[in-house]
Amino acid sequence: MAEEKEPLDNSRLGKSKRKLVRLQNELNEQIEKVFEHQRKTNGQPMNDKRNGHSWFRQQERIENKVHSLREEIKQQEKQVEKLERQEELKEMGYNKYGGLDMTIENIPRKKKLNALKKVNRLFQPPRFENTNGSWKH
Repeated sequence: MAEEKEPLDNSRLGKSKRKLVRLQNELNEQIEKVFEHQRKTNGQPMNDKRNGHSWFRQQERIENKVHSLREEIKQQEKQVEKLERQEELKEMGYNKYGGLDMTIENIPRKKKLNALKKVNRLFQPPRFENTNGSWKH
């Protein structure tokens, strides 16, 4: 009888995706409110009616809410995209900044990178070291 619920993903990515879905649902509701509020006029102009000013204020408030929700959705989509990229990097063995994580699997890769850095240094011009005034290779 009791249905098995899928466990919630409480990672930052899971929370961000749920927030994005919630914001999109709110946006749909607000757009529906705009049309519903417009239907109250029965196609008549409201600028010369007794309660026209309050109707326009309410219309503007609803439209501002729609606009702010669209901006928030754009920001949330960027956040989800960033977190997905970090997740991909983590699966490949990199940290969120694109560098290698210090894990057992990455030790051989780190050694190769350090060896490449040493080889590359042989082909660079000498640097002047400021501490004792000597040239360093």
